Amino acid sequence: MNRIIIPILEVLGFFLAVCGIALWLIHDLYTIATIIIGVGGVMVLVGMWIEKKYVGYYED
Repeated sequence: MNRIIIPILEVLGFFLAVCGIALWLIHDLYTIATIIIGVGGVMVLVGMWIEKKYVGYYED
């Protein structure tokens, strides 16, 4: 797996979570916002898991 994909996955996941929070607070689209926040959170967690398992980050 190309290592550049991992931080991009995490940044996009964080961006999705922030956009979901904005939808929740500003536009009152609760169902869509909850789904977007969940997908963003899962993307961040998967990115961190891939970093730990395959790249070896977070092993201090």
